[in-house]
Amino acid sequence: MRGKTLLVLAGLLGAGLLGYRYLPPHLNPLAPLALDDPPGWLTSFKLRRLTADQCASLLAEANRR
Repeated sequence: MRGKTLLVLAGLLGAGLLGYRYLPPHLNPLAPLALDDPPGWLTSFKLRRLTADQCASLLAEANRR
């Protein structure tokens, strides 16, 4: 029973890591916010995480476009 549990947990961990590896940046909560990212359900989370320097950098980039 213990061996089966460990095997299932290892499989779930492997599947999670594989899914995270191929996650698009706009759906990755840990990826930095980019102007090209489409707005979605993680956009407000990413905006709240911005530091003042990152926010100024994004605004400057938006003004250059």
